Amino acid sequence: MLEVSDDAMRICRETIRQLSGTQAKTKYLRFTREDDCVSISLEVPQRDDQIVKHNGQPIIAVPEVLSDKLSSRTLDVRRDGAFVLT
Repeated sequence: MLEVSDDAMRICRETIRQLSGTQAKTKYLRFTREDDCVSISLEVPQRDDQIVKHNGQPIIAVPEVLSDKLSSRTLDVRRDGAFVLT
């Protein structure tokens, strides 16, 4: 399963709080694939998504088609604040 650094998790939680408003319990940050790039957007998770939780709270949804590709990766944050997969 995808690992998430503490810094990245903090940013993810704050992003969900700011963007989702009253839908904070129904929308998560969800990985999407466009061509050869992976991006993150705020979406309702799909039934077959893997859910990454922090302290029991769902934060990130990983689609089944990306779960193997991301299973040995870590979502982290660079010094400039951008997400990076290592």
